[in-house]
Parts: sequence; structure tokens; C-alpha cells
Amino acid sequence: MSLKAVIKCVVVFLILTVCNLCYSDDLGDPVARHYQKGLEYYKESLLDKAKAEWEIVLNINSEHKLTIEALNNLKLEIYKAEENDPFSKSICEFYEKGMKYYRCEEYEKAIKEFEQGLNLNSIQPQVKNFYNKCKEKIAGVNFSGESQAKVVDAESDVVKPENQSVTIKQVSRDKNKSRVSPKTKQDAKVQLSQAKTDKAKIAIDELYIQGLKSYQQGKYEDAVNAWEQVLALEPTNEKAKKNLKTVKNKIGRGK
Repeated sequence: MSLKAVIKCVVVFLILTVCNLCYSDDLGDPVARHYQKGLEYYKESLLDKAKAEWEIVLNINSEHKLTIEALNNLKLEIYKAEENDPFSKSICEFYEKGMKYYRCEEYEKAIKEFEQGLNLNSIQPQVKNFYNKCKEKIAGVNFSGESQAKVVDAESDVVKPENQSVTIKQVSRDKNKSRVSPKTKQDAKVQLSQAKTDKAKIAIDELYIQGLKSYQQGKYEDAVNAWEQVLALEPTNEKAKKNLKTVKNKIGRGK
């Protein structure tokens, strides 16, 4: 074998060895792999699977700080119903929905769910805690966005003489872009339709909660009225159907 062939084989061997080392340090690390898998399950709200992955990590490395923190946070997320709270079950449903959005970082959607829970009990500690956390997350994102926008605006306000012709052309292009295309009109219709749907959902939730409050206060006729309005907007709402049947039976027995 020639000297060149030997050198070539040695170089290939070294490259493969380095690649294998890099791979084993990253994807081959069982701690990193199971921790990351746990995070993926957590974002999907598959909490039992997330917990199982993180417990595997601690079996390998009992002092893994990120995993310990993740498991502690998981315990704090378990909903704890308050004694003598008549709305506990409904609050739990809103809380669980909000947490699903929270875990996948859809904070605005999470806030809407938490707000529904706080409408029933404004001092529920867990709902209030994660509601505030969502607000903080959104405030952080908005602050970052505003900072970047200010930098861009500051730079665009400075028009140098040699770039003036370019600026005029840019303004002309922007005017052309401002004309509404058929596709943009279609998008606007879709957005309007979505806005109406969202508004209807909010109205349905508010009426449903109003019915719960009226029922708990013994105002059965008001509860019937609220849930009938829910069914007028959403005929397939099974909870409203069940509650309406219950309250009508109760009124019948009372008479």
C-alpha cells in the first residue's frame, strides 16, 4: 500500500472517530435524551409520560437540576380544589384547558381560560398564579418586540442625501403594496369569520357561567334562561343540555 493510501485511511479514521464522539456526547447521552423527551411530552400535556421520562433521568443522575425543577413544577401544576367552593369542578375545567395552552406557550389563549375560572372565584391561587405568569410572559415578548421596533423606526427616520432617490422608490413600492389584492380580501373575510366565531364562543362561555351562578344561588329560572341561550347559540353543547334537564327537574319537584 502506498504512503498516500495509508495517510488517506488514517484521515478517514480520525474523521469518523470525531463524528462518533460528537454523536455520543449529544444524542447518545441518555440524560439529555430522556430529559428532552420529557419536555416534548410536557408541551403536549402528556404529564404521566413526561414524569416517567424525567424519573428515568433521576435514576441515571439523581442531582440533575433541570429535571428536579421540572418535576417540582409538575407537582405545583396539579389542581387543588378549595373546600366549600361550589364552582370547583368548573374552575378545574377552565384551569386544565388554560394549562394545556400554557405548556405549549399559547399564553393569550391560556389567559382567556384562566379568566373564565377567575370569574367564578377571583382568588383561586393556582388559576391566579398562572394567569399572572401568562401576563408576564406576554409582557416580556411585547417589550422585546417594542424595543426592536423602536430601533428600526429610529434608523428609518434618518434619510441620507445619497439615499434619497432610493427612499422615494421605496415609498412608491409601499403605495403599490397597500392596494388590496383579491387574496388579501379573502384573508380579511376569513379573519372576520374567525372573529365572529371567537366572539360567539366568549358569549357562550359567559352565558354558561351565568347559568352556573344562578343555579348555585337558587335562581333556577335565570339558570334555565341562561342555558337555553347557550343552546340557541350552540345546540350541541352537552353540558348545557344536561344542566338544563337537571334544573327543570328540580323546578318540577319544587312545584
